[in-house]
Amino acid sequence: MTPDPDPPAGGPTHIGDWTVLERLGSGGAANVFRCVRDDQVAAVKLLRTGLREGASDGSAEQLRRRLTREAQILTRLAHPGVVRIHAVHLEADPAWIVMDYLEGRHAGHAIRAGPTAPDQVRHIGLQLLSAMEHWHTAGIAHRDIKPGNVIIDDTGTAVVVDFGLALDDSGEPLSAVGVRVGTWTYAPPEWISPERSDPQRWDLYGAGQLLGELLLGRRWFQPREGLLAIMSKKATLPCLDPGPSAPDDLRELVRRLTALDPELRPASAGEAARALHA
Repeated sequence: MTPDPDPPAGGPTHIGDWTVLERLGSGGAANVFRCVRDDQVAAVKLLRTGLREGASDGSAEQLRRRLTREAQILTRLAHPGVVRIHAVHLEADPAWIVMDYLEGRHAGHAIRAGPTAPDQVRHIGLQLLSAMEHWHTAGIAHRDIKPGNVIIDDTGTAVVVDFGLALDDSGEPLSAVGVRVGTWTYAPPEWISPERSDPQRWDLYGAGQLLGELLLGRRWFQPREGLLAIMSKKATLPCLDPGPSAPDDLRELVRRLTALDPELRPASAGEAARALHA
């Protein structure tokens, strides 16, 4: 079965044999819906319709390849800190994949609610860095670590979602040479020169910025400041520093993860996790 076409109201009522309950999120390539089938609840990621070749957010074929890459990557990963994939329907038009529906809220909600307790930030940091070590060991880089892509449930368990911009060891590009991808408010300073950036150290920087924002209870940068202003700030700061009010271990971790010089960041997510655990 293929998904029903989008109704004028803005979304399908069914995707295959899944009934759509609500839209969970929208992006340039796909929409994600909470769906139910019998007694199962899942998150279904559906490639957007109406995309034209040469559109500003990418060609339809490129976005289909991106969803295909995400499905292939998720089938290679098995970690409690990474969303699980259950079914793939890339032959459908538009294509769709079925993943875990995660109860909880994304880290952005936690940041807006005010400073997170240091012990909880440590717990989230260890989970995030453990999951990151898992996908880095598999030759994968996420390239879009940000609050909206980290779901935290009521027990404090953190799960990373949306591998739509992930890069794997196949080396196949998902965008033209020199084109920047990802969310620039959470990208490292070297993001401005994509051909020189290390995707794994990019992930480390995003993790550091996210953990610092949880400690502070506010975002370091707002999109309204503009790309050039934010990147100029990041390029002049030796690191992002949550300040002396943060516990020493967490402050040092955030500073190291967000060091301006990528070589000064931890050599791996595993190294950063071990330092935090110690």
